[in-house]
Amino acid sequence: MKALRTLRTLALILVLLLPASIKAQVTTASISGHVMDTYFSLAGAEVLAIHVPTNTRYGTVTNASGNYYLNNLKAGGPYKLYVTYKDHYPEKFEQIYLRVGRDLMFDVFLDEKELKINELTVTADAYNNMRIDQNGINRQFTSRVIETTPTISHSMNDVIVLTPQSGLYDLNLSIGGGNYRQSYITIDGAGFNDVFGLNGNLPANGAPIALDAIDQISVQLVPFDVRQSGFTGSQVNAITKSGTNEHRGSVYAYLTNENLKGNKVGSATVQRNHEVKNIVGFTIGGPIIKDKLFYFANFEYERKTISGPQALARDNENEPYGEHNIHRTLKSHLDEISECLAQKHSYSTGKYQGYNFRWPDYRLLARLDWNINERHSLNFRYTLSRTRSNTQEPASSVSPFEKNVLYPGGSDNFGDIPAGQRSSSKYSMYYENSCFYTKKIYSTISTELKSQNDSKTINNLLRYTNSYQNEPRVSIGALFPCVDILKDGASYISLGTDKYTYQNASKVWIHNITDEFSLSVKKHKLIFGLSAEYANIENDFHQFGNGFYVYNSMEDFQNRVDTPAAFGFAFANDGSSKLPTSGFDYFQMSVFAQDQFNVNPNFKVTAGLRLDKYLYYGMSVASNKEYEKLNFGGEHYKTDYTPSMALNFSPRIGFNWDITGDRKIILRGGTGIFFSRIPNVWLASQPNNSNVSQTIYTKWGDDVPQGIKFPRFDKVGLSVYDEILGILKEADPSAFDVEPKASENTCVIDKNLVAPYSWKSSLAVDFKLPHNFEISIEGIYKKDYKPLVADNKTIYYDGKKTIQLSKNDVRKVYDAYQKENCFYLTNAGSGSYYTSINLNVKKEFNKNFDASVNFTYSNAKIINDGSSTQLSALYNFGAPSVNGVNEHELGYANYISPYRILANVGYKFYYGKRETWGTHINLIYDGSQLGFFNDGSGFYMASRYSYLLNANFVNDRASSNLMYIPATKDELTFMDNNGVSAEQQREAFWNFVEQDSYLSKHKGEYAKRNGAVMPWHHQFDIHINEEYNFSIKKRPQCFEFGLDIINVTNLICSKWGNYMVVNTTNPLSYHKDSNAYTFNTENKKTFSKYEDLKSTYQIIFNLKYKF
Repeated sequence: MKALRTLRTLALILVLLLPASIKAQVTTASISGHVMDTYFSLAGAEVLAIHVPTNTRYGTVTNASGNYYLNNLKAGGPYKLYVTYKDHYPEKFEQIYLRVGRDLMFDVFLDEKELKINELTVTADAYNNMRIDQNGINRQFTSRVIETTPTISHSMNDVIVLTPQSGLYDLNLSIGGGNYRQSYITIDGAGFNDVFGLNGNLPANGAPIALDAIDQISVQLVPFDVRQSGFTGSQVNAITKSGTNEHRGSVYAYLTNENLKGNKVGSATVQRNHEVKNIVGFTIGGPIIKDKLFYFANFEYERKTISGPQALARDNENEPYGEHNIHRTLKSHLDEISECLAQKHSYSTGKYQGYNFRWPDYRLLARLDWNINERHSLNFRYTLSRTRSNTQEPASSVSPFEKNVLYPGGSDNFGDIPAGQRSSSKYSMYYENSCFYTKKIYSTISTELKSQNDSKTINNLLRYTNSYQNEPRVSIGALFPCVDILKDGASYISLGTDKYTYQNASKVWIHNITDEFSLSVKKHKLIFGLSAEYANIENDFHQFGNGFYVYNSMEDFQNRVDTPAAFGFAFANDGSSKLPTSGFDYFQMSVFAQDQFNVNPNFKVTAGLRLDKYLYYGMSVASNKEYEKLNFGGEHYKTDYTPSMALNFSPRIGFNWDITGDRKIILRGGTGIFFSRIPNVWLASQPNNSNVSQTIYTKWGDDVPQGIKFPRFDKVGLSVYDEILGILKEADPSAFDVEPKASENTCVIDKNLVAPYSWKSSLAVDFKLPHNFEISIEGIYKKDYKPLVADNKTIYYDGKKTIQLSKNDVRKVYDAYQKENCFYLTNAGSGSYYTSINLNVKKEFNKNFDASVNFTYSNAKIINDGSSTQLSALYNFGAPSVNGVNEHELGYANYISPYRILANVGYKFYYGKRETWGTHINLIYDGSQLGFFNDGSGFYMASRYSYLLNANFVNDRASSNLMYIPATKDELTFMDNNGVSAEQQREAFWNFVEQDSYLSKHKGEYAKRNGAVMPWHHQFDIHINEEYNFSIKKRPQCFEFGLDIINVTNLICSKWGNYMVVNTTNPLSYHKDSNAYTFNTENKKTFSKYEDLKSTYQIIFNLKYKF
């Protein structure tokens, strides 16, 4: 008992010394129940659970009410359970398996010695869903499921998406009504999330840990356990494998390349570029000291090769360009510039076509488990992943320059060249060494100390976790100024380091400590806890940090390099030789208490309360004085606000009712409050865009100072940045003497900002039917409060001004207080919601043959999609509207499919002498409304999409407005366009409306944001594995050979398994000057087949040796 007090005292001291924030962490399982005989509940009965693989013992005694609670047990199994009491025959139960985060209810009946005839050993099935061990809605994935799930990426996401109320959109996983940022993932208690918020829900390209190292995954959609927090979508808890009393291991390889992908979509042939992905790895585990100390390790090495850009340079001026990947730039000119740079500047451009990118990734895990004694155990786990993104082409954006100013356009032998044609267009090419990638380093530490008092009635769990995420951009080539050479008013050759790569990085350090204390009092299992987490966040983003030079011709660059047509550069306002770093710290302190109350043997209630307090500091930089002077309708805003963040209260209550008393009908559910996190990338927008710490210097035309020279690279030890800084100080010293200017895209944080939260409820009923059928019906309702939005405070409506686009289409028109924007991160109202109903039917035919099917309906309305990486982008593109983004109009969530059918059949059989051969087949069908659309910047996967106009007509400085759908064919006024008469366009447009399932049903209405639904996509994935079992010196060995086929029906027929793509989301173009519309008569149908490799099959082979 003294040791236990010491541990709790240590935890409290650490919490006080380490300011922090709590996130959900559940890494263990538990067993609880009631012990009785014919007449009485038995107080003082001894209960012992033994984890067979490690011989780890967990013991307790029943309390005065005959209840027992075994907490902090290692998930998995098998376990043996022994129950003894004086003058009663003991009971023994075997083959008990525990799932992470679940409390297995196990009631025991003991016979008095004079009544019992013989003893029995009972085999338990703890994976049976028909147990009183849950109240919310969750999904559990065992090691068997993980091993047999078809996957190409070998990411946890491919397993998690088997949750019916989820969807995987590229790397973005949506679960339980939340977007990819609104779920929280832990592995062994340590957070595994993209904490900064630039990528998908998982860091390290979605695979921060080898899938072969994962033992169990638990997806909690509506948990009423107050230990779990930091999400409004779902909580995902995973645990890694650990060592046992036997030395076990495996060596494996996963192999695929472009020839294992399909290249047919219907009758169309899709180009397959060179691509290789080979993974090799091993796992090893066993005892260091039998029954006491165990080890487990995993290492995985991945080798990737992908082809570079497919653009091809021309051989001569007369060769056409624009088709078959042929670009305007001549090979001779690219060679000439490359040779010039090598001779004059010793800079290598690399190739301009016909090159590949190759790189290695690796992942490491090491774990130790120590049974100190029967009352104390300790585990330690370390992971490290070093991966990188696919190599990316240099950014074509030239912001804050106006693209139409830098690239005015012109003409050549093949016609007019429009304005704004940058380096990514068909008019230009770039070199290999201008490309970049993002290095992704992610490491975690997790350690847990589990303790029990002498009488085995009080349990304590003390956990420390640490996560480190570092993602710097890296240039393929040496650092060099970014140069754009023009021809005929358009980009012709681009070279040098990408203009946004120099010192572009994000780093996040997180430290978390949690102490949980549990005890049983009569019918109550009480849990108390406190936790603290500290995070340090750094973000570096600099436009033109390595210099940006634009030249009107090749001759200008070669002969007049010191007279650029445009120049851009980022420098620290203090004139130092180091660009500034922005960042902030936050911590969150949490306390929670929970009571699991057994009202009677058939009815259990779990109730708890959680308190969380966020504190941010280090966010403030000196406010931009020029921006403070700007008047936004009587309001003035500062760029150094820090959100105050109110105290978060999270009450929850859940129940589980065994209606019949024999676990054949169970009713479960509950309700509670769940708080989500604020994306750190949005908070970082305030200091990054304030112009206080750095200045983005941009000049073009006659405004470029005469002294702006090109670096000579002739001074040893002087970086590109330092040399250009010196050039600018000589050419324009006044640039360093002025107060920072007001940024035109300033971001401001509401100082009264609070964390968004949801009121989430669930109700479910489970039926156990004859012939091993199980049916579950689950419902979820989520109401969102205080969702995060980005307003533009410079935009206002005077209450009068409107624009009439047609007879029945009249909209507000906004004015602006200033030319500078004020993107304001704040909270909105409570209109957003999510609801879902799921029907699950499953049957286990025998231990080697099972099947299940899920039918899911979901619906959600939100204010914005919440996926943007910049606050300005959240306003500009996150919420297309009818009457302006500031109106906070509700729209559908495009990451939630209205309907989904998910089915699974698993079959395993053995054959041969002594059944040494085995075949395992796992077939998954996933059908949902899913497809692709093009928003002008690329193709995106979604379940819904919006119909938009060609531009923004309400003047709120956001993206295109939602379209009005005319009630009749004659309601809109059309104009002649490109030789097509107005009447022909009217007729063609109406035909398009009539064939479109959404437009035809909503005539006379404004299109809803994401109101249109994608067609059904049907996909079958299969895992096939062949194994050969044998022994060496009585030790079991196994060779495995298998393959996973994604979209297997496309392998059978190229017309099957294809995605569909929306042909246009902008069917109408409104011309304000003419007050008339035009329609492209080539648009005759809504969808066509998506002719991309994503519509085809993929195969990966696996080899594995287990010993």
